[in-house]
Amino acid sequence: MDRSNNGSHKDMDIFTFEASAVSLNNYFEKFALCGIFNSHEPFSRIFARLRSLGIQAEEAMFRATGNVNTHKGLIFSLAIMNCSLGYLYARSVPYSAAALLDINRKLVQDVIEDFKTVTLESARTNGQRLYALYGLKGARGEALSGYATVLKTALPRLKEYMDKGLGLNDAGVLTLLSIIAYCGDTNMVNRSSFQRMKEIQADIRRRLETPGQTDRELLAYALELDQSFIKENLSPGGSADLLALTYFIYLYENRLPTEHA
Repeated sequence: MDRSNNGSHKDMDIFTFEASAVSLNNYFEKFALCGIFNSHEPFSRIFARLRSLGIQAEEAMFRATGNVNTHKGLIFSLAIMNCSLGYLYARSVPYSAAALLDINRKLVQDVIEDFKTVTLESARTNGQRLYALYGLKGARGEALSGYATVLKTALPRLKEYMDKGLGLNDAGVLTLLSIIAYCGDTNMVNRSSFQRMKEIQADIRRRLETPGQTDRELLAYALELDQSFIKENLSPGGSADLLALTYFIYLYENRLPTEHA
């Protein structure tokens, strides 16, 4: 889903996304304020309040899109990120990627309870079924890691491409390839199979690791992959959410004074 095409999504377009984003604007501020105003509380209590705000944000999104799910996964992830940044600010903890990762982990530690009793027989959602079958934890797993994929892999990669002189769009496209290559994207599995996701990941890794591969060649490959995904009705939605988080933290860092970035 981008300005060029709708990808594999028949129920939404770029304008649906814009309407959704506008409806959520105030909630991202509320997520940060939740971390600021409740920084004296135990993490479990902060997260409970954050979940309530997240449900309100989802309702606003569905009203704006006519019940189309454009940003549900990103609401969850950005709620955590914004709340953690607010917590760091309130506690006068200097920002760093490592500090943010640590607070993210502490904030969502109760989420592990969501997996403890899941079996193939008891699974009620696609996410639970994929966990029972393959151990894939999806968005919750990324949160439990503190968003390690974003802060330890994708963010350094984005910075590397930006330092080479690529624009924010092209640097993001190449960063997205790395995210798809290494994260277990439950959206892709739901639209194809676990085996197909692994095949795609292996192909992307081969491309990324080919000696002498230029950024221009990789960008051309990304366009080919986009068309292939459309034909197969595939959507790396989980990976796209992680790219959005990567952009968010990159832009956050670059708005900070140098000594805090």
